Amino acid sequence: MRKQVGCVHCRAPMELRISRWMWVCPRCGYERPYVKTIDSGGRRRAHIYALVDPLTGQVRYVGQTTRSLRARLYEHREECHLQKRLNAKDIWIYKLYRKNKVPKIVLLESVDSGERDRAERRWIAHYRMRGADLFNVAAGGRTMTLVEQRVRIQQQTVLTLYDDASLRRDRDSGPVMASFNGSCHGNPIGYACGGWVVEPYLSLPRLKDGAKGGKCYAIGEGATNTIAEYNAALDALRAVYGHGYKGAVRLHGDSERVVFQYNRKYRCKAPALQELLAHLRKAVTYFKSVEVVWAPRERNAIADEQSRLAYEVARKS
Repeated sequence: MRKQVGCVHCRAPMELRISRWMWVCPRCGYERPYVKTIDSGGRRRAHIYALVDPLTGQVRYVGQTTRSLRARLYEHREECHLQKRLNAKDIWIYKLYRKNKVPKIVLLESVDSGERDRAERRWIAHYRMRGADLFNVAAGGRTMTLVEQRVRIQQQTVLTLYDDASLRRDRDSGPVMASFNGSCHGNPIGYACGGWVVEPYLSLPRLKDGAKGGKCYAIGEGATNTIAEYNAALDALRAVYGHGYKGAVRLHGDSERVVFQYNRKYRCKAPALQELLAHLRKAVTYFKSVEVVWAPRERNAIADEQSRLAYEVARKS
């Protein structure tokens, strides 16, 4: 026997319209979706939900769950405390919590478990087409990696960065394109090595063939990936400046920490990284503009190759 549902407005008993799977109030006409907990295969049904900003009324996040919406909202509130707020969604929820506010959770759709990834992607695409500023980093679905879940990126940047015809390899206008990459090799002695690449720029004779290089920046206990990434980004800017260019630069890197610390989306607490970040912010002042953007790892293969070559040289020396 189904549990009787009362209207949240007039408290009258609501009627279930099975043809539409909606609870309908016969007194005021209020409707709410009927949530089935078991699908046709005997599994729990999945619910696609949205988190709404209580201050602006805008949808900021779309997710999926097999639990109740109340339980999922509680999990979101716990995550913003337990996970040290490593992503933009958790930071947003934490700021609302500090204002004695909580996001409103709204049920969008209830689907079979096998269809939940497709339904989530459909709703994310729906709100993005309407101009919603979502914290979702990818198109949706449970196949996202943990790294992707921790990052909030401007979706338009990720989708168009490498598909734009103006960003072809031999360019003569627009910003100079440069890439950097870093890694830490070796055990037990670590080698923090980085590589950088400046793509050919035809309108500048000294950069018509581009430039690339790599270096080992630290060996031993203080060697980390992030130190190598920061130094490689600095060397990329030094190479561009050394070739006589002071215009606009677009700097690509697959290091989320470097990119988002520079763009003030992540906090930088380590003293060694704070010093490198200060050097990077000072270096960009020598150019007309510098845009530091995240790039997928597979799009950063040349800089990664320079990093590996630098490691081989450092290991043999």
